[in-house]
Amino acid sequence: KDAPHASRLVLENLTGARAEALLNIAQVTCIVVLLGISSFLFQRDANRLVIRPLAKMARLVQNLSHNPLEKLEQAEGGELETDFVERALQKFGQMLQIAFGEAGSEIIGKSLGADGDLNPMM
Repeated sequence: KDAPHASRLVLENLTGARAEALLNIAQVTCIVVLLGISSFLFQRDANRLVIRPLAKMARLVQNLSHNPLEKLEQAEGGELETDFVERALQKFGQMLQIAFGEAGSEIIGKSLGADGDLNPMM
């Protein structure tokens, strides 16, 4: 008698799927580690190159507003733009001290104000 012809195909790729899953986990782990390191390095550079110099310049202006005759510390030479701006602020402060002297120190202090706003109409 004729038996019906039937075929059965079973594909098992469990080993390949596990290997691929492990490779995906390793890839995601490497990407996360690289992003973490990159974020840390970016934050460190931004702090060193931008935030600290700007905070130092803000302190300089604030100190000048509190005491216009205060001796300004000389900035060390550097080649970054923030170093040039800081030195320019110091030179500007020194020129104000020389130009106005002790008599004008009160005017400078009031015009710079405690809140940091410049008031040229003093």
